[in-house]
Amino acid sequence: MAAVGEQSDLVWSVTCFYVQREFRRSGVMRALLKAAIAEARKAGAMALEAYPVVPDSPGYRFGGFVPFFGREGFQEAGMLGSRRHVMRLNLGAEKSRARQTRA
Repeated sequence: MAAVGEQSDLVWSVTCFYVQREFRRSGVMRALLKAAIAEARKAGAMALEAYPVVPDSPGYRFGGFVPFFGREGFQEAGMLGSRRHVMRLNLGAEKSRARQTRA
């Protein structure tokens, strides 16, 4: 799998979310993320990355917050600059590719 900062077709990224104010805290972002995870899995991605910040960050809030991605199963993989965290979800595509190859 690609290291933080390396490019790979097998590591997909979700870079930002925009949810209108009146729909925030209603599960829209979770639904968008679940759809992104499903699409990445379907395409054979091995991992999905996000680049959130801590909730009290003064900037880059459009990428979401670290605790949200942690609750969704993402693990800290590094930092992107001084504020954005690299959070990675292992999609297990390696196992499914091995099964497809044997079939």
